[in-house]
Amino acid sequence: MDKAKLIVKYLISLITQPEQTWIYLANQDVDEAKPQYMQTNYYLPLLGFMSLFIFVVTGMDGVGSFSLQKGMTSMVPATVAYFVAPYLAMFIIRELLTSCIFKMSNPDHDRLQLYVFYSTSYLMLVEMAAAMMPSFAFIRLAAYYLIYITWTGSHTMIRVEEHRRWMFGFVAFMVINFSPSIIIGVLKFMQH
Repeated sequence: MDKAKLIVKYLISLITQPEQTWIYLANQDVDEAKPQYMQTNYYLPLLGFMSLFIFVVTGMDGVGSFSLQKGMTSMVPATVAYFVAPYLAMFIIRELLTSCIFKMSNPDHDRLQLYVFYSTSYLMLVEMAAAMMPSFAFIRLAAYYLIYITWTGSHTMIRVEEHRRWMFGFVAFMVINFSPSIIIGVLKFMQH
Protein backbone atom coordinates (compact mmCIF):
# COMPACT_ATOMS: atom_id res chain seq x y z
CA MET A 1 0.00 0.00 0.00
CA ASP A 2 2.92 2.33 0.66
CA LYS A 3 4.04 1.98 -2.96
CA ALA A 4 0.57 2.93 -4.18
CA LYS A 5 0.59 6.03 -1.96
CA LEU A 6 4.06 6.96 -3.23
CA ILE A 7 2.97 6.59 -6.86
CA VAL A 8 -0.16 8.69 -6.38
CA LYS A 9 1.77 11.30 -4.37
CA TYR A 10 4.44 11.83 -7.02
CA LEU A 11 2.09 11.72 -10.00
CA ILE A 12 -0.11 14.39 -8.41
CA SER A 13 2.90 16.41 -7.29
CA LEU A 14 4.56 16.20 -10.71
CA ILE A 15 1.37 17.41 -12.37
CA THR A 16 0.32 20.13 -9.91
CA GLN A 17 3.67 21.49 -8.76
CA PRO A 18 6.55 20.19 -10.89
CA GLU A 19 9.08 22.83 -9.79
CA GLN A 20 8.75 21.91 -6.11
CA THR A 21 8.82 18.20 -6.96
CA TRP A 22 12.08 18.56 -8.89
CA ILE A 23 13.61 20.63 -6.08
CA TYR A 24 12.67 17.93 -3.57
CA LEU A 25 14.07 15.18 -5.80
CA ALA A 26 17.29 17.14 -6.34
CA ASN A 27 17.95 16.62 -2.62
CA GLN A 28 20.14 13.51 -2.61
CA ASP A 29 19.28 12.72 1.04
CA VAL A 30 15.72 11.50 0.41
CA ASP A 31 15.00 7.90 -0.63
CA GLU A 32 12.91 8.99 -3.62
CA ALA A 33 16.02 10.65 -5.07
CA LYS A 34 17.92 7.37 -5.21
CA PRO A 35 17.53 5.69 -8.63
CA GLN A 36 17.29 2.14 -7.25
CA TYR A 37 14.60 3.14 -4.74
CA MET A 38 12.71 5.07 -7.41
CA GLN A 39 12.69 2.13 -9.81
CA THR A 40 11.65 -0.57 -7.32
CA ASN A 41 9.14 1.51 -5.33
CA TYR A 42 7.75 3.86 -7.94
CA TYR A 43 8.40 3.20 -11.62
CA LEU A 44 8.17 -0.59 -11.87
CA PRO A 45 5.00 -0.85 -9.73
CA LEU A 46 3.46 1.92 -11.86
CA LEU A 47 4.50 0.02 -14.99
CA GLY A 48 2.85 -3.12 -13.62
CA PHE A 49 -0.33 -1.25 -12.80
CA MET A 50 -0.38 0.39 -16.24
CA SER A 51 0.09 -3.01 -17.91
CA LEU A 52 -2.73 -4.61 -15.94
CA PHE A 53 -4.96 -1.57 -16.51
CA ILE A 54 -4.40 -1.58 -20.29
CA PHE A 55 -4.92 -5.36 -20.41
CA VAL A 56 -8.27 -5.17 -18.63
CA VAL A 57 -9.59 -2.00 -20.28
CA THR A 58 -8.70 -2.92 -23.86
CA GLY A 59 -9.68 -6.57 -23.40
CA MET A 60 -13.28 -5.75 -22.59
CA ASP A 61 -15.31 -6.29 -25.74
CA GLY A 62 -18.63 -5.27 -24.34
CA VAL A 63 -20.96 -6.13 -21.55
CA GLY A 64 -19.92 -9.46 -20.07
CA SER A 65 -17.33 -10.43 -22.69
CA PHE A 66 -13.55 -10.28 -22.61
CA SER A 67 -11.02 -10.79 -25.40
CA LEU A 68 -7.73 -12.17 -24.10
CA GLN A 69 -6.09 -11.62 -27.48
CA LYS A 70 -7.17 -7.99 -27.68
CA GLY A 71 -5.99 -7.32 -24.14
CA MET A 72 -2.62 -8.98 -24.70
CA THR A 73 -1.96 -7.30 -28.07
CA SER A 74 -2.52 -3.91 -26.44
CA MET A 75 -0.71 -4.61 -23.19
CA VAL A 76 2.52 -6.26 -24.37
CA PRO A 77 3.74 -3.47 -26.70
CA ALA A 78 2.88 -0.80 -24.11
CA THR A 79 4.68 -2.70 -21.33
CA VAL A 80 7.80 -3.33 -23.40
CA ALA A 81 7.80 0.25 -24.70
CA TYR A 82 7.55 1.84 -21.27
CA PHE A 83 10.13 -0.56 -19.85
CA VAL A 84 12.73 0.18 -22.55
CA ALA A 85 11.85 3.80 -23.46
CA PRO A 86 13.39 5.51 -20.41
CA TYR A 87 16.74 3.86 -21.12
CA LEU A 88 16.59 4.89 -24.77
CA ALA A 89 15.64 8.44 -23.74
CA MET A 90 18.46 8.57 -21.17
CA PHE A 91 20.98 7.49 -23.79
CA ILE A 92 19.82 10.06 -26.35
CA ILE A 93 19.59 12.90 -23.81
CA ARG A 94 23.04 12.12 -22.37
CA GLU A 95 24.50 12.17 -25.89
CA LEU A 96 22.80 15.50 -26.60
CA LEU A 97 24.01 16.98 -23.31
CA THR A 98 27.62 16.14 -24.10
CA SER A 99 27.35 17.25 -27.73
CA CYS A 100 28.29 20.65 -29.05
CA ILE A 101 24.72 21.90 -28.48
CA PHE A 102 24.66 21.83 -24.65
CA LYS A 103 28.39 21.35 -23.98
CA MET A 104 28.08 19.59 -20.60
CA SER A 105 31.23 17.66 -19.85
CA ASN A 106 29.83 15.09 -17.41
CA PRO A 107 26.06 15.08 -16.72
CA ASP A 108 25.03 13.46 -13.42
CA HIS A 109 23.79 9.98 -14.34
CA ASP A 110 21.59 9.56 -11.25
CA ARG A 111 19.83 12.89 -11.72
CA LEU A 112 19.31 12.21 -15.41
CA GLN A 113 17.80 8.83 -14.57
CA LEU A 114 15.41 10.39 -12.05
CA TYR A 115 14.51 13.13 -14.54
CA VAL A 116 13.69 10.70 -17.35
CA PHE A 117 11.89 8.06 -15.28
CA TYR A 118 9.70 10.51 -13.36
CA SER A 119 8.88 12.34 -16.62
CA THR A 120 8.03 9.07 -18.35
CA SER A 121 5.66 8.18 -15.51
CA TYR A 122 3.49 11.12 -16.53
CA LEU A 123 3.26 9.66 -20.05
CA MET A 124 2.15 6.36 -18.56
CA LEU A 125 -0.74 8.18 -16.92
CA VAL A 126 -1.72 9.68 -20.28
CA GLU A 127 -1.45 6.21 -21.86
CA MET A 128 -3.86 4.78 -19.27
CA ALA A 129 -6.35 7.61 -19.85
CA ALA A 130 -6.16 7.07 -23.61
CA ALA A 131 -6.72 3.31 -23.19
CA MET A 132 -9.72 3.94 -20.98
CA MET A 133 -11.35 6.35 -23.46
CA PRO A 134 -10.11 5.39 -26.94
CA SER A 135 -12.78 7.39 -28.76
CA PHE A 136 -11.49 10.64 -27.23
CA ALA A 137 -8.30 11.10 -29.24
CA PHE A 138 -7.74 14.57 -27.80
CA ILE A 139 -6.72 12.97 -24.48
CA ARG A 140 -3.32 12.28 -26.02
CA LEU A 141 -2.82 16.06 -26.21
CA ALA A 142 -2.31 15.97 -22.44
CA ALA A 143 1.16 14.58 -23.19
CA TYR A 144 2.17 18.10 -24.24
CA TYR A 145 2.08 19.15 -20.59
CA LEU A 146 5.32 17.18 -20.39
CA ILE A 147 7.00 20.18 -22.05
CA TYR A 148 6.39 22.17 -18.87
CA ILE A 149 7.43 19.27 -16.63
CA THR A 150 10.73 18.78 -18.49
CA TRP A 151 11.37 22.51 -18.65
CA THR A 152 10.93 22.97 -14.89
CA GLY A 153 13.25 20.08 -14.13
CA SER A 154 15.94 21.02 -16.64
CA HIS A 155 17.67 23.55 -14.39
CA THR A 156 17.11 21.83 -11.04
CA MET A 157 17.84 18.23 -12.00
CA ILE A 158 20.09 18.45 -15.06
CA ARG A 159 21.71 21.83 -14.28
CA VAL A 160 21.22 23.17 -17.78
CA GLU A 161 22.27 26.80 -18.15
CA GLU A 162 19.38 29.25 -17.92
CA HIS A 163 19.73 30.54 -21.49
CA ARG A 164 19.52 26.96 -22.88
CA ARG A 165 16.69 25.83 -20.61
CA TRP A 166 13.84 26.24 -23.12
CA MET A 167 15.73 24.45 -25.85
CA PHE A 168 16.70 21.58 -23.55
CA GLY A 169 13.19 21.31 -22.10
CA PHE A 170 11.72 21.00 -25.58
CA VAL A 171 14.36 18.54 -26.78
CA ALA A 172 13.92 16.43 -23.64
CA PHE A 173 10.15 16.48 -24.18
CA MET A 174 10.55 15.28 -27.76
CA VAL A 175 12.94 12.49 -26.78
CA ILE A 176 10.94 11.30 -23.75
CA ASN A 177 7.60 11.62 -25.54
CA PHE A 178 8.62 9.75 -28.69
CA SER A 179 10.82 7.03 -27.15
CA PRO A 180 7.83 4.72 -26.42
CA SER A 181 6.55 5.28 -29.98
CA ILE A 182 9.96 4.35 -31.39
CA ILE A 183 10.02 1.12 -29.36
CA ILE A 184 6.46 0.24 -30.44
CA GLY A 185 7.42 0.97 -34.07
CA VAL A 186 10.41 -1.35 -33.80
CA LEU A 187 8.19 -4.08 -32.29
CA LYS A 188 5.65 -3.71 -35.14
CA PHE A 189 8.45 -3.80 -37.70
CA MET A 190 9.80 -7.02 -36.16
CA GLN A 191 6.34 -8.65 -36.43
CA HIS A 192 6.37 -8.47 -40.22
